[in-house]
Formats: sequence, C-alpha cells, structure tokens
Amino acid sequence: MIYIFYWLYTIYYILSSIMSITAILTVFKRPETLIEQLISIQNQTITPEQIIIWQNCVDGIKIPEIPEHLNKNVTTIVSSKNFGVWARFSVGMLVNTKYICVFDDDTIPGSEWFYNCVETMKTHRGLLGTIGLRFVAGNEYKCLRRTGWADYNNENTERVDIVGHAWFFEKEWLSYFLEYHPNYDEMLCSGEDILFSYVLQKHGINTYVPPHPINNMKLWGSMPETAWKYGVSPVAITADLNSGVKFDNALKLFINSGFKTMNNSRLIGNSVDHLDQIFQKIHNKEYFGVIRPSDGEWLILENQTFTNIDNWTNTADGILRLHLIESVKTIKHNLYIGICCNGCSCCDYKVHNDYLNKYHVQYCQLTYANLFCNLNWKKTVDFLHSYHNGFYLITCGNKDCNLPIKERFLIDEYLVNNWDNVWESETERIIEYVKNKQNELVCFAAGPLSKVWIPKCMDISPNNFYMDVGSALDTYTRVNNNPRSYTYTNQSNICNHR
Repeated sequence: MIYIFYWLYTIYYILSSIMSITAILTVFKRPETLIEQLISIQNQTITPEQIIIWQNCVDGIKIPEIPEHLNKNVTTIVSSKNFGVWARFSVGMLVNTKYICVFDDDTIPGSEWFYNCVETMKTHRGLLGTIGLRFVAGNEYKCLRRTGWADYNNENTERVDIVGHAWFFEKEWLSYFLEYHPNYDEMLCSGEDILFSYVLQKHGINTYVPPHPINNMKLWGSMPETAWKYGVSPVAITADLNSGVKFDNALKLFINSGFKTMNNSRLIGNSVDHLDQIFQKIHNKEYFGVIRPSDGEWLILENQTFTNIDNWTNTADGILRLHLIESVKTIKHNLYIGICCNGCSCCDYKVHNDYLNKYHVQYCQLTYANLFCNLNWKKTVDFLHSYHNGFYLITCGNKDCNLPIKERFLIDEYLVNNWDNVWESETERIIEYVKNKQNELVCFAAGPLSKVWIPKCMDISPNNFYMDVGSALDTYTRVNNNPRSYTYTNQSNICNHR
C-alpha cells in the first residue's frame, strides 16, 4: 500500500510540474479590475500554483482589499517606482513553475485559457497570447489584422509577429528576455511585446495565438465585453496621443536589430540568392515549406491529359487538378512557391503569368521552379551530403546511396495514374508519417504530389523544413531514372523574377 501511495504521489508531482503555472497581474491605474481578474484566474480549470500581483507606483492608487477566498497563493509586491511594462516580466524569475502567464490589467480570461495554452504548447511550443498582430511588410507599426479575441477569431492556432494582453510562456525563456536592457526614457511603456518575440525568434521559438473559437469563449484569453470596456478607458496606454509613435519607434528599433516579421520573410534576389536564404533558414531553425509547381503541374492545372518524362500519366478532369489548385493558392508566410521566372530566355512567360494571375500564387511567397536544380543542383546535393542531422525522403527510389537519409518513405512511382482512387489513403499515410516529427528536414521527390502534401504536412506538423527536391536526387536514389541534363552538363542559367 505504501508503494501505491508513493507512485500516486510521484505521478501527481510529475503532472503538476508539467502543467504548473504562475499568473502575474499588474495593478497600475485600473485597480477596479483586480478582483474580477482574480476570480477568473482562481477559477481556471487548471488552477495556478501561485499568483503574483505587481503594483507600479502611481500616486493615489492602492491595491483593493482582496477577499479571503481569493487570497490563496497570492503574493503582492508594491514598488515605490513606476517601472513601466517591463518589471512584471522580471518578477517571473522569482518563481519555480514551468509556465508563466503575464496579464495586462484590462484582461479577463475565460475559464479554460490556461488549459488552452497548455494544450497548444503540445503542438506549437512558443510564446502564446490572446491577441496577435501580423505586421505589413516594412518597419511601420501597421498590422494586417488582429488575431484572437478581437477582430479575427481563429479556429486553429495561428502564428503571428507579436502577442499582447496576456503572454503565456515557459519560465526558462525569461533569461532571453532579460538579456536586453531597454532605454527606459524612451521605452518605459512600450516595446516589451516586440522584444519578447524578437529574442525568442533568435532562439528558434515562434509566437502564436491559441484557438479562439467563436462557439467556445471559455478558451479565450480575454473576454471581449470586459476587454472593450476596460481597454478603451482614459487611463489606457493606447489613450496617450503619442502611443502610436512610441509603438512605431519600438518596432523600427527591433527590426533594425534583426527582428524578422512574417511579411518581411520574403525571399529576395535571383534563384541562387534564394537557395542561400533557404539554407540559412534551416541553419536558423526558421521552419518552412517549398513547393515547385512547374510546367508539368501547369499542364495539370490546365486540365490536360499527358504522360511525363517519368512515364506517369495525368488524365484530364481528375481530382489532382483540384488538389493542385488548392495547394498553389495556399497562403502561408513560410510556404514558398517556386514557379518559372519571367526574366530569362529558358522560362515560359505564359506559365509564369498564369501562376500569378490565373492561379493566384502570392507574390510574397514567390521563389523559383529551379530552386534545387539546374545551376543550383550541385549546391543542393552538396548541402544534403553535408547535412549532419540527416533528412527524411519521400520517394519511389530505393537505390542505395551515400546520402545521409535517415529513412525513406516509399510511394508507388505511378501513383499519379491512380490518384482519384487512392489520394485519401496515401495522404493519410503521409500525415501519419510526419505528424510527430519536430525540427526535421523532410525532402519530397513525388512529382506533383509533393505540391499537394507539403502544405498539409505544414498544417499538421509545422516545426519542420519541407523541401520539394523533385528530380534532384534521382541520380542517387533511383535505379531506373531518366537523368535530367543538369546532372551531367554545365548549367549557367540564373532565373530572376522581374
């Protein structure tokens, strides 16, 4: 019996440490919201191990009396100086829980907010928040939309540039935050949200908004009714007429220091430049996908029946056309879509223009169809040969080679021919294969099917690098292959989108 209690206690301790949370609240100029915050936080379905109240000094403002039933596990720290938006994060270094959630004083979470964050961490380990901004390209503080409780209620976890109103994160990440020493004369009341995403980005950690489904507001990090009520009060930071300038200056500062917003992640330059940037993203652990719909995929999109160089046959009016249309229209900041260029004599301008104008490939996602072949082929192969982590390969080729392939996922070389009948089962096989992979390089050599599968893999397992290498590895992996000329002749053509 003693052993049973011992193991039960051990299991309880482990589970508690996995989900242990400290909530940090701020009392500044809205003390009237504190009790309401405490009620919502004490009533979370995952109760916090402790709550810390940090009060910045403001003349005439006192912490309201806290009822006894809400005062459990509550520590109050009163500062004789106003340390702006920064000190509340520093307080987190005093705790021992796995997670910390810092709240603005106008934020009242739903009862399952902590549960939502813990579950999101299992699939999207990163800085989480209840409102997320994705900035326009450039360095101005202008956002495309706000994701979370306010404007766009996301059904699924969505990556953003920065989050606010509530920050949920692993305690150990505070050490990155505290490496920065702000100029308090200029940034007393701004910049902490941008800084946190910036320093985590340098360590390969992204920023996300967990699901805020419209039909289950218990999961939300902020209740809209109270958020709109308290957030627009005269004492709000955003009520300061100079707040916009301060936010803009903070964003410019961190972008100039190296912060990469999602819309500034566009690949720049010619086909050689793009390959260098792709390899740098792997080095920086900036997860991405690359698909390269070229002339063969264009024929499928144009509803043509044809047999390609590898002897698979596409039949007009097949479902593959619909799947390809869906793929090339996928809007993801880190899905790069390679099409033929309009700046060299070797590419078909009509195909280029159709991808942009007819099939709506986004300019900000643009790369080159020959990204891993032609002039870039040798550099691609050399990179894969030297990639010490090894990579996974989805292919029909089973020829032995000296590439550092960790494992091959084999498919039928004529899978396109029977796609209408097997697409569901084969796609499920692929999803099952990648769903638990993290920080892995996964290469696809599956013709047009690579273009269908990679966006889906990014949805189910986003923290990987997915490369549509196409025929680039056929010489190494396929016994009976039709070697492309770029594998045995000198190539000098560089593509450039004009």
